[in-house]
Amino acid sequence: MATNSPNMNPRITPIVLVPFLFYLVSCSSTFQISSDYDRKADFSMYESFNFVPDSGLTAPGTQKMRSLIKDYMPSLGYVTSDEPDLYIGLNSRVQEKMGVTSTPTYGYGGYYGYYGWDSYTRTYVYNESTVVVDIIDVDETKLVWQGAATGEFDQYNLTEGKMEKMVNDIMGQYPFQAGTNEPRKLMYNKYYAKPK
Repeated sequence: MATNSPNMNPRITPIVLVPFLFYLVSCSSTFQISSDYDRKADFSMYESFNFVPDSGLTAPGTQKMRSLIKDYMPSLGYVTSDEPDLYIGLNSRVQEKMGVTSTPTYGYGGYYGYYGWDSYTRTYVYNESTVVVDIIDVDETKLVWQGAATGEFDQYNLTEGKMEKMVNDIMGQYPFQAGTNEPRKLMYNKYYAKPK
């Protein structure tokens, strides 16, 4: 495929499913959205999509997420095809993290009433979930875009509304309409809105 820009991104390699994440600005109360894309890829060559065949993903919610992405892609001008230009892959992982909270404490007593200031520190363990959407150039077998949602949420028990918001926020980072290298218009210089 032809390249469309002289800008080189040294983090991107032509190996399928090598992650490249550059944290962007879209946040919510439950997850943070991140994304990046291959600046050397010619996105004007992409007009159709389908999901990675035989991916073996059976995690709860996977089919619903696939359905939401399938509904989103036509808003960008993409059509479903049995011989697509792009494959979409879904991945998820859970990592155990440790958090720290600090609560100020103070006491009264003595001649003037006030006698001290201190803080109470507590550590706790929580699970950080990440849901990743990979978009792969079928002919070149390389990753050209990746978006992810990361946060302290239960990926297996997301409500339908939360999952829809997650998909909209992740796919809202995809920078191009189908068949073009013209960037989509940014909202607030931060993220892309879902086309109506």
